Amino acid sequence: MRNLITYFIKYPVAGNTIMVLIMIFGWFGLQSWKKNFFPVSESRIVKIETTYPGSAPEEIEKARMWYVKTRQAEGYDVDRPPVARQLDEWMDNQPAGVGGRGF
Repeated sequence: MRNLITYFIKYPVAGNTIMVLIMIFGWFGLQSWKKNFFPVSESRIVKIETTYPGSAPEEIEKARMWYVKTRQAEGYDVDRPPVARQLDEWMDNQPAGVGGRGF
């Protein structure tokens, strides 16, 4: 222990270098540390939002639930139905002020 102390007294740059290396490795360690406020857990709740101008809420619910149930019964992952993709394309091609996404 005495040799270690005398070494760092004789060569103070070595002590400062070790301290800087510890700080750098600590910084990279903190950046790669997985941090979440709430613990990660699987959810059994699904939230579906659909915009379908000119239709009643019951029509949307019926169409979406039919698609979800059919895809689940077939063993597929539930993804966006073709109708939703067509609606997105339609909204993207609308001029500004006609209900499209363009401003």
